[in-house]
Amino acid sequence: MSIRTLSTREVYRNPWLSLREDAIERDNGSKGIYGVVDKEDCAIIIPIQGNTIYLIEQFRYTIQQRALELPQGGWESPDIDPEELARGELREETGLIADSMVYLGTLWVAYGFAKQKQHVFLATGLTPAGTDPDPEEHDLVLKTATIAEFEQMLLDGSLLYNGWVSFEELIGGFVLGVAAGMAIGAAMVQWKLVDDSLEVWISALYAAPIVALAPILIIWFGFGPWSKVAVVFIMVVFPMIINTQAGLESVDRRLLLVARSFCGSRWKTFVTVALPSAAPFCTSST
Repeated sequence: MSIRTLSTREVYRNPWLSLREDAIERDNGSKGIYGVVDKEDCAIIIPIQGNTIYLIEQFRYTIQQRALELPQGGWESPDIDPEELARGELREETGLIADSMVYLGTLWVAYGFAKQKQHVFLATGLTPAGTDPDPEEHDLVLKTATIAEFEQMLLDGSLLYNGWVSFEELIGGFVLGVAAGMAIGAAMVQWKLVDDSLEVWISALYAAPIVALAPILIIWFGFGPWSKVAVVFIMVVFPMIINTQAGLESVDRRLLLVARSFCGSRWKTFVTVALPSAAPFCTSST
C-alpha cells in the first residue's frame, strides 16, 4: 500500500457515524494525518413499475435544500443482509413492497473522506403496503416520474435538487398571508365590530407556537402541499394584521382631513392616503 497507518484515534461518535483521525506515512516517507468518517453499509433502491420510477423528496440539512433522490438509507448496524436492508428502506420511505429485488452492484460513498459501502438494487413488482419512516424522515414526499423524465433529471441535475415545489408552497403561503393580513388589519381599523370580534382570537393565536397548531393543520389539510402553505400563511398573516393595524392607526389625521376636504371617498382616501402612509409598517412585518 502507498499509505501506511501509524496510529488512529476516535475524535467523535454518534448513533449514525464515527470520526477518526489517523496518523499516516506515505511511501515517499512524508507523514501526515487523515480524517475518516466511518458509517455502516447502506442501500440505494431503483423502484420501477412499468414505465414509472418512484423517487423521494426530502430536506437535506447538509446542503440546506430539498433534494429529489432515489430511496436509500442504512440501519447503523453491522452484518446486515444487503437485500433485507434494501427491502426495509424501500418499505420505510415509499410504502412499497417489491416482488423482485435484483442486486446491481456496490458503490463507495464519498470515499475521499468516508468509509461507507452502498449496495444498489433494482426493485420491481411493486405493491403498496404503507410507509414506516424514521423520525428523521418526517418530511419525506413520494414522487413519481416516467423513465424518460428520470433520464432527463439525470442529465439536467434536477434529480439532486428539486426545490421548486417547496418554493411554490412558500410563495403561495406568503402571498395569501400578506393579502389576508392587510385585509383583516384594515377591516379592524375601519370597523369597531370587526376589531372587537377578532382582537382576542388574533392575540391568542399569534401567541400560540406553530408546533401547537401543526396537528390541526394536518387534520384540516393532510400531509400534502396545502398543509405547508398553511404553515407559511400562519407565520405571515398575524404579524401582517398587527402591523397593518398599527400603521393605519398611526396615519397623520391631517392628511385624512385634507383628502376628505377635497371630496375624496372613503375608499379613495384609504387607497391613496392611508395605505401608502401605513406601507412602512406593513413591509416591516414581511
